[in-house]
Amino acid sequence: MRMRDEDGHHAMLEASKAWRRIKTGQVRLWSDWTLVVGPGLIKARAEAMWIAQTNVPMGRGYNTAMSGLLAEYKLDDMGETSRAHLLKVMENLAAVEEWRAKQKDPGDLNHPSRVWMKYQRSAKAQDEHVAEKVKRRRSAAKETEGGLAAALERIAELEEERKSGPAPLTVEQHIAALITLLADASEDERRRVFEDIAKRLGLPRKQKRQGRKETPPVEKPVKTKRKRSIKTIERDVGLGIKVRMPVETKE
Repeated sequence: MRMRDEDGHHAMLEASKAWRRIKTGQVRLWSDWTLVVGPGLIKARAEAMWIAQTNVPMGRGYNTAMSGLLAEYKLDDMGETSRAHLLKVMENLAAVEEWRAKQKDPGDLNHPSRVWMKYQRSAKAQDEHVAEKVKRRRSAAKETEGGLAAALERIAELEEERKSGPAPLTVEQHIAALITLLADASEDERRRVFEDIAKRLGLPRKQKRQGRKETPPVEKPVKTKRKRSIKTIERDVGLGIKVRMPVETKE
């Protein structure tokens, strides 16, 4: 069974030549698999699906058509597993090539089965690593959400406590508390406090009443010395009291 279009026919002829080189051990290059054999098998698979009138590469009709094409171009002695792995590599060629280039010795990775199996194990390990990172991030996010919910709940509790707390003090209660605080204060301290309160409340200061007459200061009477009589002087002399005799001045 020959390929219908010339491009497909030419691709399968080149794939057959490359497969012969690989089988005989003349050259075993990764490029033969990915640049020659692989593209030829991709075209053959599409041709077999068209012949079988199916959208998936499976079923009796597909298998019969694919077997006929492989036999026509002498590719039917390729192992089914190798062929399946090569098609998997071709479907993921960019990712596989990137992975292969990062390996320690990519020159030893030439067979599609070996490459695909190692790539799968590495991809699986990478997927598990990524899954573990995603799991840790989700766990951390969950803990953060739990902490936030607890904080919001506590805020609601505090707000409820504030609303249901004791009522604010009345003016009379504030005054009573102020009096208690000033019980041991000095008179000057009390005066300063009340003056400060009056100033903050904007109360006017006390002013002197107009029209009130001030009473003049009362003068104390001046005591005048009385003249001592002769008898008083004689008595004081007899008692031994020093007597200062008045000096008479001439007028």
